Parts: sequence; structure tokens; C-alpha cells
Amino acid sequence: MTRTLSFVFSSNREILEVDEMEANSFEFAPKTATDKYSLTYRNIYRNFRKSSIDIEISNSCGVSQTRKQTDLRDREILNRILAIAIQSLNREDCLDNLLLEIRQAIQTDRVLVYRFDRTWSGTIVAESVTAQFPTAIGCQIDDPCFREYYAQQYSDGRMRAIANIYAADLTDCHIKTLEQFAVKASLVVPITSDNGLLGLLIAHHCDAPRHWQIEEIELFKQLATLVSSILQHNISKQEQQSAVEYAQRLKQMTQIVQQAHSSSDLFDAVTTTVRQVFQADRVLVYRFVTDGSGIVVAESVAPGLPQTLNHPIDRFYRCESEIQQRDNRGVRAIANIYTAGLAMDRIDALEQFAIKAQLVAPIVSNGKLVGSLIAHQCHAPRTWQPIESDLFEQIAIQIGLALDRVALLEYRAAAAKQVQMRQQIALQLRRSRVQSEILTTVTDELKSALQTERVIVYRCDRGSTVIAESVTPGLPQALNHRLDDPLWRNNRTAYEQIGYARAMNNIYTAGLSDRCIHNLERFAVKSSLIAPILMQDELFGLLVAHQCFGFREWQQTEIDFCTQVAIDVGFALEQAQLQEKLAQIAQIVMRLDGNIPTTAQQPATEDKEHDATVAF
Repeated sequence: MTRTLSFVFSSNREILEVDEMEANSFEFAPKTATDKYSLTYRNIYRNFRKSSIDIEISNSCGVSQTRKQTDLRDREILNRILAIAIQSLNREDCLDNLLLEIRQAIQTDRVLVYRFDRTWSGTIVAESVTAQFPTAIGCQIDDPCFREYYAQQYSDGRMRAIANIYAADLTDCHIKTLEQFAVKASLVVPITSDNGLLGLLIAHHCDAPRHWQIEEIELFKQLATLVSSILQHNISKQEQQSAVEYAQRLKQMTQIVQQAHSSSDLFDAVTTTVRQVFQADRVLVYRFVTDGSGIVVAESVAPGLPQTLNHPIDRFYRCESEIQQRDNRGVRAIANIYTAGLAMDRIDALEQFAIKAQLVAPIVSNGKLVGSLIAHQCHAPRTWQPIESDLFEQIAIQIGLALDRVALLEYRAAAAKQVQMRQQIALQLRRSRVQSEILTTVTDELKSALQTERVIVYRCDRGSTVIAESVTPGLPQALNHRLDDPLWRNNRTAYEQIGYARAMNNIYTAGLSDRCIHNLERFAVKSSLIAPILMQDELFGLLVAHQCFGFREWQQTEIDFCTQVAIDVGFALEQAQLQEKLAQIAQIVMRLDGNIPTTAQQPATEDKEHDATVAF
């Protein structure tokens, strides 16, 4: 025979009836349910029906009258709370209302929902508490012991009733946490879903210790199932809203990075906007440099916090981003630096800037790791949500793409500027008639054009001597110095090829011999750019730019520019050599003919004709 179950709603006394066989098939939908939410209603009823089947009122003679009354009361409580939950399902305060009903039903001082994140840290996302006791809503709790010992137990259905926190063999840190909220006794049951453990439903008794009855524990367990359905519904709504916000924010960031015309503009705009979007205390761009470390090149920071701009911080961020890129790990999220397993020297470095939590995402441009986008939380630890990590990673990707575009714009601008500078240098070389003037001109002009500390011309012969130099005051002079282990000796064949150049961003990582490094250190060289000077297809010497006050990553436009100038120097030296030979021939002719006025005019005419045929 088929029985009918009735559920009474509290507001309009509407009765929902369902055939028991139909209820067991999980196809139930209330008469008042809309199509939009019918699936959620069915899920709530399904979970409720599964959990409450064991408290059906029994007509057997073996059940005492007291137990019948308790079961009847519990069923009425469940029916009432189920009705309230379904009616307020679409309201923002649905879970709060539900916890209020639960707190009143079991007559305790506080009921809360503690929700886990992916690292088994958690946040109190809903609470009902009496007025005389402190609220716990929004508190974040990171308990390493829970991850290690209790997460799996609660996933397996563990429940815990503590009558007195001081007699329950709790750790001192656990007791201290409970004391913050005036807890004397607690009841904890897991909130589970098909995907595993979502959180905990917790009841606190604060007036005095309390011995929890079996019936109360069982009722609380049934209510946790209903809370699970409501929590999953809220999570689904939050994920939908977050997805919309995610798309809007990503679109906003894409527009910002696409409007930038230089890397500095790009970084300034990104750090400011990202800090606002993420409500973080600090957002910075950490750019790698050639010595294996890096420096902060842009920053947006909350007032009162220490600034990191232009500060090297430490090399951890480079290593971290290299690991992230290598292992395709995306964003590295640290909710609490003290519980993330970091080394003490690393924690000390972060404490200098008041960092409690952080996000780190690698920035890749032109297939190369160039830096990190970093967000800091400084006033307290922070559990970064998955959607925040995803958005942060996408922003870092957009920065990399924007850097590719900006680099192309900067390359074109730099190339156009250097064409102008090359023309000016070529004109100066054209006016020089002797070797010493040519070499003085090129060292002065190239030093100014590259904004570097030293430019030399290094003669590649048995003497191996610096024959021309332009150097910043205060640096050691290299003029007329001989180098025992010259750079060109092992690379002469390569240097004799037109257009060959060598850029060393860091002399210590360029594969040089110790002897060669020692020679460069004598002149404070950190980075160098070398281009061959050829005369009649033979190596005359090397045109060398030195960076001395720091390491330098030479750009391709600079390498091309230096190479072209070296070619122009070779042509100028050939022309000067030709002029010298013509002058010598003219002197010989004058002596033979004894006609100085006639023969003296001839070389000048030839010079003009030669000038007209040489292109710089």
C-alpha cells in the first residue's frame, strides 16, 4: 500500500504532498517551484529524504512514548526548517535564516558554517549567534593539524561532540582559538557533497559546558544535510556571478594593456588596476635582470606600507617563476607565509615588507620568462579563491602579450632613431681624413648614442692594444693597455665575417676564462658589446662598448646599430688609407715632374670624386 507524506510550510500553511514511491525515485518538485529552481528543490528534498528516513514515526509497540514524542518533535523541526529553506532559497540571507532556525531548535548560543578551500584552510561564511557573545563571521582559520589528522576523518563522516573544551584533550592553540569566541562546548558534523567535504556545521554553547544528547546529535546531522544543499546552491550562484565578473574584469584588463605604448606605462596601469580589482595591499611587477636576480619596476601599494619600488627584494621570485613556468603550474598562491613551508631566510625577506600572503604569476614575453606579477596581502593572511588565481594568471598572460606588442613598437622607434644616429656618425666619419680622427669620432659618438660608460677600439694584431677610448670620468682608462688574453683570439674567424657581433649581458655567465674575466674586472666591466672592424675583408680591430655601473641586457637594435657603425668605420679607415696612398703618389709625382703647382691640384680633385662614390 502506498503512503503519502505531508510537509507543512510555516507562512501560508500550504501542504506539499508526494507519493512515497515517487519520493524514493527523487523526482519530487513542489507545486510552487518554478522551472528555474525545480532541480535545486528536488536535490534539497532528495538529500533531506535520504537523511531523515530513519526518524519516521514508528507504530511498533516496542517504542516508548518519550521516544515517539522526541521523533515527532524532530520531524516537525525538520519539516519547518525544510519549508523555510525552500521558501527563502533565492534570498541572500537564506543560509543565515536557516542557521537561526537551527540554533533556536537545539537551543544553543551559536551555529556557524565553516567552509574549506583547496588547502583545507577555511572561512566562517555564515553564522547565527546570540547578542551577548562575539561574532565569528568572516574569520579565516588555518589549522595545519586539521589538514594532517582530521580532514580525511570528517570526509569519512566523523562527528564530534565536546561537552567541555577543557576536558576534551584539545591542543592549547585549539583551546585558545575557541576561547576567542567564548566557547565552552561544541558539536561538529561534516557538510558533504558528491564532490567530497565542503565544510563543517558547528554548534557552540557559550554559557556553560553542555552534554549533548544522542537525539540532538542525530538531529544536527540531519540538518547538516539540508545545509549542504543550501550551501551548494549558494556556491553555484557565487560561481555564476564570479564568472560574469571574471569576464568583465579580464576584458577591462585586456583593454588597459592594449592601450599601453611603453612597458613603463603598461606596468603602472596594471599594478594600479589589479590592486583595486583584488583589494590587495600591494601589487608589483618584478622584472628579471641579467645577474640572475631582479628588481621591482612598478608598484601600487596601500598607504603606510613599506615601498618595494626599485628594490631587488630577493632572488626567490625568479626561482619561483622559473619553477612555475617549467612545471606549467600557473599561479603560486600562499595564504599564510608562516604555514606554507617556506625557509626562514625567505620569511625574513618577506617580513621586511609586512607580507602575510601573496600571489605570484610568471610573465612570459616572446617565449622568454621576463618577470613576475605579484600581489601581497599585508594586514592579515588571505585565502585566495580559485577564481582569483585564475584571473591573476590570465592578467599575467595578457601582460606578456602586451610586452610583445610594446617591444615591437619600441624596436621600430629605436631602429628609426638609430638610423638617424648612424647617418650622423657616418657624416662625422666622412669628414675625418686620418685614422686617429676616425677612431676618436666613433668612440665619442657611439658612447653618446648607446648611453654607456666606455667605448674603445681594440687593435687586433700582435700588440693587442686599445688604440682609442671614450670613457666616463672616474672609471679606469684602458687606452694603450695591452690585454694578455684578448676576446678576439678564440673568435677571430667569426669576427672576420661581416656583420658578426657578440653581446655579453653578464661577463660572469658568458663562458669566459678566469684570466679574461680578471682582465675585464681591471676596467670595471660588467657587460660588453663587441663588433668587428674589417678593412679589405681583414680584421683590423674590435669596436667595443662597456657597461660598468651595472649589468645590461643589450637589445637587438643596439647590436645591429653597433655592427653597422663598425662597418662604417671600416669603410672610413679604407678611405683614409686610400687618401694617404694618393697623397704619397702625388708627392712622388711632384718630385719627378718638379711641377708642384700642377701636381698639387690633382689629389684634391681625386678626393672629391672618391667622396662622391663612397656611401655611408
